[in-house]
Amino acid sequence: MEDASTDRRQENTSGHSFADVKNAQQRARQQERQQIRREQQIGQVQNVRRRRRHRNYIIYYILLGTIMTIVCITLSLTVFFNIAKLNPSGSSVYSSEEILAAVNARKGDNLIRLNVGKLESQALETLTSAESVEIKRHFPDQLDIVVTDGEPVLQVSFGGMFYQFTESGRLIGVTETAAVDGQVVVGPDPTGLEVGEYMSQLETEQQESFSIWRTIRDELYNYSIQDISAMELSDPMQLRIYYQNRIEINFGTLTDMDIKTATLKSILYDSGAVGVDETGVIDITNPDRVYFNNQATCAVPAGAAQPGWNWKDPYSETLEESLYQTTEEETTADGETADGQETAGTEDGSDETSSGTESSDGQDSSEASGESYATSDGVMLPLMPGQQTGGGTASSAASSDTASQTSSDSASQSQTSSESSQQSSQPQVGVAGGGLSGSGSTGAGVGTDAPSVPAPSVPGISG
Repeated sequence: MEDASTDRRQENTSGHSFADVKNAQQRARQQERQQIRREQQIGQVQNVRRRRRHRNYIIYYILLGTIMTIVCITLSLTVFFNIAKLNPSGSSVYSSEEILAAVNARKGDNLIRLNVGKLESQALETLTSAESVEIKRHFPDQLDIVVTDGEPVLQVSFGGMFYQFTESGRLIGVTETAAVDGQVVVGPDPTGLEVGEYMSQLETEQQESFSIWRTIRDELYNYSIQDISAMELSDPMQLRIYYQNRIEINFGTLTDMDIKTATLKSILYDSGAVGVDETGVIDITNPDRVYFNNQATCAVPAGAAQPGWNWKDPYSETLEESLYQTTEEETTADGETADGQETAGTEDGSDETSSGTESSDGQDSSEASGESYATSDGVMLPLMPGQQTGGGTASSAASSDTASQTSSDSASQSQTSSESSQQSSQPQVGVAGGGLSGSGSTGAGVGTDAPSVPAPSVPGISG
């Protein structure tokens, strides 16, 4: 009996112990979960506090940076970067004192506070002969003032005075004498424009008077034709320009200006038809039929024809070397040249050609010559009826290429020349770049002595 009750007490005791252990484990797990939740809450609070402190630091840094910026700006505008040196330069018209007086800036002024654009405009209004004024800051304490003098590239002749304009269209002077190297233009009306003002400030009607000049100028620029010394634009139906004060070019009207300008470039630059010292008149009124009369007078407008002009066109400097280096042939007593070849037309008169010398019947070939065409290295220019000068004719340069042809070909050409001469109304002299035989002209451009210079095909040129 005692053993049984003892066993029951042990079982009760064991059962009670198992329950206590289980309860203890549950309480431990519950405490652990609470601890985790507590740590999470603490971490959230710490994160909130950390973000709050970070925001506070950002605001602090912003305030500190703002304060430092204000201090630096204040010092820069008051203490630092003040002008200690003014450097005027670039002008040969105005002295340093005049330039400094025109610029509203003095030593001690702050470089940052300067309104450079306004200073440049004010100085340009005062310096009426200047093309531009450029002001540059050089930190920490230097101001450079660069003045560019105006160069008269256009001089409008009106009322006996010359109105000088720069490339930008600014009127920089009104004088009684034209400046050297400044293009003289007759026709536009610049009255009412004060020195220092611009072409764009003219009245509408006066602006229209400059439109013809602008059109011709732009075409010449497009084809890189330089050294146009003068323009006569008084009559819109008879527009004339002048090349190097020696060649008058008659354009007629503004019709087909592109073709006319292309033709002019081919004649002046590519064909070698006009000598570097040759004078005369080129009639390009009809671009399909262009004449060059080297006997006509080139009447340059007043003011342009004065000494001292400096031609910038490289064509003038190189043409004589590239086109007119001829080989001199010494003629022997028996009529043979130095290279042993017999000259044309020296044996029995049957090999006579149209070289510009007297024909076998004693008459000059110029009397029998008429209007014909000569090829000047790809450019076809009509030969105008010629007159004898110095034992030669205007067609001598064009016909020198035929010196080795047979007598039958020469006779045929003479007959054609004679027939066309009867249709000529006046005895003007002019060839496709041709100087007269024996006249000393350098502008032959055609013939056996002139080397071949290729020229592009230009619309509007015969041939």
